Amino acid sequence: MPSEHADQYEVVIPENWKSDKDEYPDSPDFIAQRVSDVSSEAKFHLVHSPGGKSGLRSEGGDEIPRETSLEEELDRDMKSYADLGDSVKLVVLPEREIGGERAVGLRVRFIHGNSSWLREEWHVVRHDGVWGFRLTSGASRDVIGQDAYAILDSFRWIGPSPSPSAEESEE
Repeated sequence: MPSEHADQYEVVIPENWKSDKDEYPDSPDFIAQRVSDVSSEAKFHLVHSPGGKSGLRSEGGDEIPRETSLEEELDRDMKSYADLGDSVKLVVLPEREIGGERAVGLRVRFIHGNSSWLREEWHVVRHDGVWGFRLTSGASRDVIGQDAYAILDSFRWIGPSPSPSAEESEE
């Protein structure tokens, strides 16, 4: 049964990273960035979209139906990047688990002049919506750091979102 609220989760952010997670306590979304090398733009980005809508639509922007499958998520991602032509190279990644759930992913290599960087996008479709996990290597880097994968590997859902109080329900 679809839920309008994101389930709660826990994630471990390494000491050499900073996160905006505490700045927005009511939102499941957050961005973490490596502190020691801020100019590299190495990032971990989590986006939750309730009701089966994907939030990782920055390059495409197409409306997504209320219910979606993992395969449809991957197909939409590939189509949105295909519009960028030769400036990107796409690789479908083997399925994996994130937080005990099945996930599909895509590796995108962006090429701009003599510079390139990697992005991996992983999608999990659950009763509470689509969860998108984005890992970015940073400028002129050919690999995504192991510390970014450690954040992804530490992610766990820990329970349903608390029910809104009577005051919150009336708002």
